[in-house]
Amino acid sequence: AYIDGSYDKYNQSVGSGGIMFLNGNKETFSFGTKDEKYTEFWNVSGELLAAMHVMEYALTHGISKCSLYYDYMGIEMWATKRWKRNNALTQQYAAFYDSIKNRVRVHFHKVAAHTGDTYNEMADALAKQGAGI
Repeated sequence: AYIDGSYDKYNQSVGSGGIMFLNGNKETFSFGTKDEKYTEFWNVSGELLAAMHVMEYALTHGISKCSLYYDYMGIEMWATKRWKRNNALTQQYAAFYDSIKNRVRVHFHKVAAHTGDTYNEMADALAKQGAGI
């Protein structure tokens, strides 16, 4: 899955989006929130919510491993405890990852942002759509 997050300052909304590849099929998702516990962290919230969405999807559909392609390092670093989790959002994300990591093996892949990577650009557009941009 390719994932991304976005934030619309005007509407104070966070967006999450992505593309999941399943058995030769593509499935997209796009959603947003105006919940203050997320909007205070801007696009980072969208990134983390998108990652959790994919992991939750894998868990509920009996998928034992998944690959996350992301352009924000926190996706991997907070999950693997290489970055400190200094706030409620990053602590929630790390706790969620810890709760599923023995049932869904997540492979993290960093991609460069805004470099023309087709699926990363699609995830970006879906995240913006979720934020209402």
